[in-house]
Amino acid sequence: MGAGQLDGLRRLILRRRVLATKFLIMAAMLAFATGARWLLDHGANGVPFLTFYPVVLLTALLLGWRFGLLSAVCALVLVRFLFAPGWQVVALPTRIGMLLLYSLTIAIILLTGHFVRRLLLESERLIAESKAFNDELQHRSRNMLQVLRALMGRSPPPGEDAADFHRKLA
Repeated sequence: MGAGQLDGLRRLILRRRVLATKFLIMAAMLAFATGARWLLDHGANGVPFLTFYPVVLLTALLLGWRFGLLSAVCALVLVRFLFAPGWQVVALPTRIGMLLLYSLTIAIILLTGHFVRRLLLESERLIAESKAFNDELQHRSRNMLQVLRALMGRSPPPGEDAADFHRKLA
């Protein structure tokens, strides 16, 4: 991935969005994952959440952990009603175990997305702070150079001793 692509990805993650846009993005990603899952095998060959894990991660990265969690819950509901109609025949301990594994996996994905997003936000804040500091330092340095140039440009009046003149300036 090139520097331009990484910069574009960084801007995409850090972009501020209104609430309606966030819901629209999440719904579009869930629809894509549901369609992909349906096209693969109509959910018949196990691993029902396969296409939803990337959606949860992307949602957490792009929209924040709350939307990542919401997309995980929506994925759970979609899988339950579209791809796991025989859920009732699975023994209760197995269902609980699968739900716990799903929850653990989602927690890891959400934490990863959340920390990457927080690192990017902190990095942006530090870059802006550093830029402001450097701009102020350059401004003060230019001012100091102007003062030095002005002092150096002054010469003693005719007939005055240069050493006395410099002593007066100090």
